[in-house]
Amino acid sequence: KDIFNLDPGVNHEIDEEIDAGAARKLRVASGVDDQVLDLGDLTSVQFLLLRTSRAITVNLNDGTYLPVRPLAGFTYGYLLLTPSEVTSISVSNGSGYTADIWFYLAGIA
Repeated sequence: KDIFNLDPGVNHEIDEEIDAGAARKLRVASGVDDQVLDLGDLTSVQFLLLRTSRAITVNLNDGTYLPVRPLAGFTYGYLLLTPSEVTSISVSNGSGYTADIWFYLAGIA
């Protein structure tokens, strides 16, 4: 189930969809650990696209920790995953600045 109703037959630019409001936005203050992402009515996430303005760590329910940060000279860092059985996702921000995070999810409801 695609909780943002994108037409799968159409190519979508990543930033175009995120900027058009198709993704959820979350602001995470520096020093916050394990801020839970709202999965909506999904019981299992099978697609995650995340964009961040600062260095963060993404924690998947299985204890996998993934650092995500903008590369030098870039405004945003990206993470794209197609996990199989993720039921919870959280983020931690130790960057020293508030992180703006946009995320798009699809999976099983």
